[in-house]
Amino acid sequence: MATCRIDSVRVDLLRILISCEPAILSRISFQDGKERKTGKKFQVREDGTVIFYCGKGPLWWQRCCNDYELVSIVDVALRVADVITGSHGTRNELAFDGITKSILDEAIKKKDYDCVVDILFDNMRNCSDGPLHSKYINQEAIQKYAKENGHRTREEITVEGPLLATLGIDLGGGRVASVIGQVKNKIIRN
Repeated sequence: MATCRIDSVRVDLLRILISCEPAILSRISFQDGKERKTGKKFQVREDGTVIFYCGKGPLWWQRCCNDYELVSIVDVALRVADVITGSHGTRNELAFDGITKSILDEAIKKKDYDCVVDILFDNMRNCSDGPLHSKYINQEAIQKYAKENGHRTREEITVEGPLLATLGIDLGGGRVASVIGQVKNKIIRN
């Protein structure tokens, strides 16, 4: 199996990503004899694979003691996506599906591992918390970008009294079926 090298900057970005988010290290566990251990140290290789280990001493010693886990860049990417999007009941399934699809498209179909690291880093910068979160990516910036580029953003409008609305359902082929109904408004009290 031929290995692909990733750019040295991407190696550093992956190292920063893993070291700044302790939840990523906590997701890497491996069997060591009778017990499961969680990696506390790691090393990123030039091909994007990550070696996680928890013992004392240099990596060569951990290999002799079989006290390490070698994880491919795709597996690391999926675990990072899991951390970024939350877990269990708090997971943003739409975001998780989008990130994992993008990762798999780039890694499996295109063999572009630099792009996989970029996807992870960009998403970590956009996530709601954590030390890598960008303070410049916020709702106001998104709305400003949408307005400048002619994109619509969702707005909430409150209308007094009942509202008679005409809705249309696109049936395809240029046909629209009209639906007439009364919509109840929300009452907002301060």
